[in-house]
Amino acid sequence: MERSPSEHIGTADLAKLLEKSRQRADSVLDAPDVHPHLALCPTCREQFEELALLERQLDRQLSLKPVELPTSNMPAAVIIVVRCCAEP
Repeated sequence: MERSPSEHIGTADLAKLLEKSRQRADSVLDAPDVHPHLALCPTCREQFEELALLERQLDRQLSLKPVELPTSNMPAAVIIVVRCCAEP
């Protein structure tokens, strides 16, 4: 990922940096510590932080257990929608 300091980091490289940062032992994610360009470029830093936030939100959603609802009095269409939306 060698680039001029003035060049923005591409999406694929941001994803690689995020993956690399997750493998580090420290749990606190500070964008400027991940790559020097992120300390200098607010645009890339913001994109990196948004990507990290989206990943945390996705992890949280995937870790939620599906809700079991009583189905005896529900119409079949409601049961199908609930089951389709609740399953990962």
